[in-house]
Amino acid sequence: MAAFPGVCASAHIPSLGWRPRFTTTSPSSQPSEVWHEAPRSMRLPRFANGGDVVTALRVRRRERRTDRPSYPRHREGTATRSEAPVLAGGDAMIPRDLKPLTTGRVGRAAREASIRFVVDLWPFAPDVFTFLGTKCGDRWCDHPIAGDRESAVAAVLADHPVAHHDLYFCPNPFSAPRRLTSNALPNAYAWCDIDTADPDGYDPAPNILWETSPGRYQGIWLWRDVVAASLAERHSQAIIIKDGGDRGGWSATKMLRVPGTINHKAEYERPLVTLRVYDHRPQRRPASLTSIALPPGNAARPIISPEPSGDARAIMRRYRRDMGLPAGVLMTARRMLGTDRSRAVFQIVVGMIEAGAPDADIAIVLLDNPYFLDKWGSDPAKADEEVARIRARIGGAR
Repeated sequence: MAAFPGVCASAHIPSLGWRPRFTTTSPSSQPSEVWHEAPRSMRLPRFANGGDVVTALRVRRRERRTDRPSYPRHREGTATRSEAPVLAGGDAMIPRDLKPLTTGRVGRAAREASIRFVVDLWPFAPDVFTFLGTKCGDRWCDHPIAGDRESAVAAVLADHPVAHHDLYFCPNPFSAPRRLTSNALPNAYAWCDIDTADPDGYDPAPNILWETSPGRYQGIWLWRDVVAASLAERHSQAIIIKDGGDRGGWSATKMLRVPGTINHKAEYERPLVTLRVYDHRPQRRPASLTSIALPPGNAARPIISPEPSGDARAIMRRYRRDMGLPAGVLMTARRMLGTDRSRAVFQIVVGMIEAGAPDADIAIVLLDNPYFLDKWGSDPAKADEEVARIRARIGGAR
């Protein structure tokens, strides 16, 4: 089988015998079903005619488990879900087979729980692609997964032991084995790299919360309805603007750390990524998310092709010889060769500024560059912002 650009040769891409049935139910006529009539272990309801949706997490856990503790019923004078502190007793609903992710220990039980955690968030059709990411030192590898996800995730974790690798997953589904915004499919999630923000300051509170290092968190929200990937991105960005978090972490291509694995960043002492909250009940998507003002340029973001556009290719040829070798290699790269995306973008912009490129040309190149797309998605406003910020930093004249 031919290798895909930017994808490990060992990536698990099984042959697929059929394709899911898509239904257009949203006002924007975006496909709102990447789900399917699958084996019972993966079955999801069909999202048709705008009807109410019960997500697969709810269905699968109801079928598999009867030992989950019931959530405390609301009584007058007690806090509701959105009012209660997220971390206070947040592990009360964590299913038994995910409990090893809360202990702060690695081992077979934690590895099996990590597999279950990821697979439960991927109840998609067999030919829909999902992604794991592994990092060892400066080497990053994407692992597209379709078909038997449980076996595929287990194989990746077996080949990349947590003692030596950082492991990541993307919660969102994709139509092709390349993790690009243009391939993102409709989903029922919002996601946020909460970082050092207060997890108790989010309203609504995240359904799933895990600690990636002391005092730093990531979270996922489970909604009752499925929307286009672009709208899911906007809602994730609105959460970040309203309540805090990494402002560059709202793209549908966002990779999050897998609970039960080790954070190998040099500034930390190898902390275990620990699950803190797990509430499987989907929430009603707040209407207020659509009314939050986003930065200019996010309302109608163009879909960027995996290959450079004619304009971008011409611009690269125009300035390539006047740039240094490292910046030129990063500018023309079609896949990420390292993991420091911010540094790569900085080198590209500085190299093009020194070669005399105007801001408009630099932005076009960034919107076709894998380092920029992987960190910020195809966001023209962010491209303009980065170019202006870096130019101001180095004092380059326009």
